[in-house]
Amino acid sequence: MNPPNLKGWLLPALAVFAFSSASCAPAAQKTAPTPAAKAAARLPGNFRTAVFLNETSPEPGTSVHTAARALEKALAGLGLTVVDRRDLRAFNAAAAEAALQKGDAKPLATLGKRLGAEILVMGAAGGRRITDPALGDMVSVRATLSAKAYRSQSGQILGSTVESASAIDASLAAAAAKAFAAAAQNGAASLGPQIAETLSRQGRLSIVATGIENMSRLNQFEEALAKAAGTRAIALRSFVGGEALIDIPAAGESAQEIAAVLEKTEGLNAKIQGITDATIHVAVLAQP
Repeated sequence: MNPPNLKGWLLPALAVFAFSSASCAPAAQKTAPTPAAKAAARLPGNFRTAVFLNETSPEPGTSVHTAARALEKALAGLGLTVVDRRDLRAFNAAAAEAALQKGDAKPLATLGKRLGAEILVMGAAGGRRITDPALGDMVSVRATLSAKAYRSQSGQILGSTVESASAIDASLAAAAAKAFAAAAQNGAASLGPQIAETLSRQGRLSIVATGIENMSRLNQFEEALAKAAGTRAIALRSFVGGEALIDIPAAGESAQEIAAVLEKTEGLNAKIQGITDATIHVAVLAQP
């Protein structure tokens, strides 16, 4: 007898329930979503993110960015847009974080504005060599990463993490690289859900507007959108290639409810193209 078609009803359930091998065939078994996968599904929009890590290599005289690169890659996998590492060289993130700890959020906001980054991840990563006769010719390194994610405009802490990982390899450099990368991946898996949860509590939706011919038309669209938002402050996050990404506070309303208001807004001159839980896609029409 052919197995039943499980696609329509069993696969969605596998994301919540784990079935034993006795209740379903091995080919149909699915592992539960990882924290990183869950965060990727919940992160509202591709927030630009800059990663600053002070890394100390277990190999004296060596400067590495292994943990920072691994953390950037993992965060990008969660849907965040990571600022190119080459653009970070001229900025003193440590001074901005030190000022924030003293209650002054202005340097952090300035740093975020200059980088065009809405989230700043700051911290440190270090490693130490583990000596054990049982290792023989192999080398073991244990790395530890500590980091916090800040909302650049306000200095709000979106999440924090301290993660450790060990690795073994034939050389100190290779073992350190593996350990730093593993600690960073664990850090992203921890930070992702925290960032997603904090941002979702803030009740902001993203509006993706396409077909905007020029800055004049963008300004007209923003003015009409501001009227629809009332006292709520909208925020332009990016404008590239005729597409604008704009945040608007939801104030407890659903994306569908806000879309309905937009459709009735005089002067907006735009057509709703699609709606998800956290994003409204609109096509901006040419001015008559």
